[in-house]
Amino acid sequence: MKYANKDMRKAVEYMTEFQNNNRTVYSIRYENAGIYAVYSYGNHWPLWVYDWNSNQWYENVDKYSVTTSRHASHTKPYDLTKSAKANGFISMTCNEIKALIDNKIYTKEKVA
Repeated sequence: MKYANKDMRKAVEYMTEFQNNNRTVYSIRYENAGIYAVYSYGNHWPLWVYDWNSNQWYENVDKYSVTTSRHASHTKPYDLTKSAKANGFISMTCNEIKALIDNKIYTKEKVA
């Protein structure tokens, strides 16, 4: 489903797959791996990842461009530290988040 930039946060909070109108931001639900990821300009730049198994959000703290920072701002879920389903954000570098995603996907595929 396509969303305007101002409406992307709602899609992230519901963890639905989406893309923005110009397809520079999108999300993927990796159901088998138990994670949800939001990307800016491709799989090489994850902004946010949610791990259903640990009820934990991870945020990419690396900076790339003004536009990518704006994407992160538009997609950041609200009040995570107050949520019963989340423990707040865990800050990680872009490479650490990519490794987390790859590890979850690879481990699940190997087991399946």
